[in-house]
Amino acid sequence: MTSTDPGTKACGLQIRALGVAFGERTVLDDFDLDVAPGEIVVVMGPSGSGKSTLLRSIAGFTEIRTGQIDIDGIDLRGVPTHQRKLGYVFQDLALFPHLDVGENIAYGLHRRHEPSSVRTARVAELLALIAMSGAERRSVTTLSGGEQQRVALARALAPRPRLLLLDEPLAALDIQRKTELADELRRIITTTGVTAVHVTHDPDEATRIGDRTVYLQPR
Repeated sequence: MTSTDPGTKACGLQIRALGVAFGERTVLDDFDLDVAPGEIVVVMGPSGSGKSTLLRSIAGFTEIRTGQIDIDGIDLRGVPTHQRKLGYVFQDLALFPHLDVGENIAYGLHRRHEPSSVRTARVAELLALIAMSGAERRSVTTLSGGEQQRVALARALAPRPRLLLLDEPLAALDIQRKTELADELRRIITTTGVTAVHVTHDPDEATRIGDRTVYLQPR
């Protein structure tokens, strides 16, 4: 895929023999995954199969027991979450209600101390990409579910992450809206060219969004 976002570098992801356990309960065991630069891989499976645990392990939120996670051949072990340069869209979207749309999108740039002019330009660029131009000053509490989903995606993309992780961001939507937004989600991700791992339990959503689907079974 060719990125139309010149600041985004598509990176490959390599996972080898990944093991994650919570106490005596093993969630992932000897799990391997390769994601090519610019590829969108969807991870499917029922509740308890380890889908979200996989994403949280990649992001550094969850400690791994065994194995290795590399981005472009660089081992992430010991690298703090904030230094992994990943974008994460949570299932509940986790927008900040006290910040307006533009401030939510610019949050990661603000934490990196980017100049105001850079933040303003990037917010405008992403609002155009998600078809919400001019919405900078809107309160996120006034947005529809679909608009909130797009703003959460724009916030994750704003710092131009090396890898985008999406943990069932469409789960709360009705079937018709989910279908529309799945197509929109794929358009936005492929336009940026970012490598992405998307988690869902919905086969139709997986087909619409992903280049390839990986299945996890509960242990």
